[in-house]
Amino acid sequence: MTRYLVVANQTLAAERLTREIDARIEKEPSSFFVVAPATALKDYRGARDPSLDDDPTGTPSDVQAAREAKRQAQQRLTRLLDHIRAAGAAADGVIGDSDPEAAVRSALADGDYDEVIVSTLPEGLSRWLRQDLPSKVQKMFDGPVTTLISND
Repeated sequence: MTRYLVVANQTLAAERLTREIDARIEKEPSSFFVVAPATALKDYRGARDPSLDDDPTGTPSDVQAAREAKRQAQQRLTRLLDHIRAAGAAADGVIGDSDPEAAVRSALADGDYDEVIVSTLPEGLSRWLRQDLPSKVQKMFDGPVTTLISND
């Protein structure tokens, strides 16, 4: 059985990622562990949730923003895990450290994987690409690292 570590947050629901996962499941028995770094709400693509506003300036508190960011990530993570399981593969996952490098390091220390899949936003939007996360993951992991760039 091939074991995959998937690293994603805003692209957890991206068609590109689900197609890649489906192709691996069709090819051979697979299991997936998905880590979603707890990306700060201020770093999310698109508009923030105005329901978080707690003062007249319209600025959500740090605690509310962190809670909302984790809630959104957990929803996307749950949907992806459900999709993987429905496709017939074993799947588990967690919301990881807000630092994606630390989240990957922790997941690698806790598991044994054959490949790491990093799913991120396109250049210009991706903080992970600006931080060169794929190269950093490759230095941490002695195996293949696949980087998926998703526009959806």
